[in-house]
Amino acid sequence: MKRKMFLRKVFCAAFLLLAAVLTVTAQSGRSIKKTPTPQPTPEPTVPQAMPTPTPKPKVEPEFKFKVVADIPLTVFQDFSRPEDILRWVVQRLESSALVEVKSSVSGSQKKAKEIAAAAATDEYVIFIQLNVNSTFSGGGARTSEGDVWVEYSVLLPQTGKNKLRDRVFLRSGSVSQSRRTCYPSLRYADYMLLQASIEVADNILAKFNLSPGAEKCGSRS
Repeated sequence: MKRKMFLRKVFCAAFLLLAAVLTVTAQSGRSIKKTPTPQPTPEPTVPQAMPTPTPKPKVEPEFKFKVVADIPLTVFQDFSRPEDILRWVVQRLESSALVEVKSSVSGSQKKAKEIAAAAATDEYVIFIQLNVNSTFSGGGARTSEGDVWVEYSVLLPQTGKNKLRDRVFLRSGSVSQSRRTCYPSLRYADYMLLQASIEVADNILAKFNLSPGAEKCGSRS
């Protein structure tokens, strides 16, 4: 009887020991989950402002002109609109960034001198006169014979004395294809007047050591 009790105690002790070993083994085999370390939230990227371009300084005109043109009635038989010479000369002068044309009017040489006498000290007066050879008696157009020319002068402010005086003859065969494309509505004689107008303006600019800008296409109106 004692022997059975002893064996029962031994059996129970062994069973408890085995259960304890199994429990420790099971716990040791478990993986301990680590709590993930929170990552810092990246700050939003602020776009860098583009540098503001420095505006180019405005070019102030150094030379100021007032233009007076005398267009006699006798030339209207040779050109469809001879008064265009005034606009063409002004456009060519203003192609230079250093030039400002204060006014442009029709008038005589007397009027041009009066304007010069009343002009400011930095305002030159340009007088343009379209002339024809009154003795021309040949057949055909006068413009093809060199009998039409543009006489021009630059008057000093206040005194009205000539700083420059010259003339440009209208020449046949002087019209480029690009200019014909630029002004498709002109007649042949009008192209010659346009060319002479540009030459007059270029000569005046050269007198002041200035260069013209690029020629702009445009209608005659």
